[in-house]
Amino acid sequence: MGQLNLYKIDKLKMEDFLEELESKYAPSDELTISRNIGTGSVTYILSLYISFEQKDNLVEWQWLLNAFGEEDYTNRSNPKSVLVLQSKDVIYACTFGFSFFTVDKYCDTDFAFGFARKHKFKEIKTTR
Repeated sequence: MGQLNLYKIDKLKMEDFLEELESKYAPSDELTISRNIGTGSVTYILSLYISFEQKDNLVEWQWLLNAFGEEDYTNRSNPKSVLVLQSKDVIYACTFGFSFFTVDKYCDTDFAFGFARKHKFKEIKTTR
């Protein structure tokens, strides 16, 4: 089962967020989507940023393999991606793979709680 991480980008950090995406990810073409809502309309610009690093990394537990005289073991970096949704002065980001490490530091930390308060949940899973 897949997982979706949704972030609202802090208004004071938007420019830095977009600059970091441009420096670490390859942008794809933009999509523009307009929808009528009530008596008005809203337009979103969707951008996909992708990172397909083709790099072999030693596993983090290589020290254990070394202790037993085993050869180095490498694995490939996982692909990661960020879907950016922009509308007027608001930016949302959906992360895939390990891209949440890039996005998390730019997020509006109050967004998740405000979003959750608007929904009634049948079940809430916790780690306990």
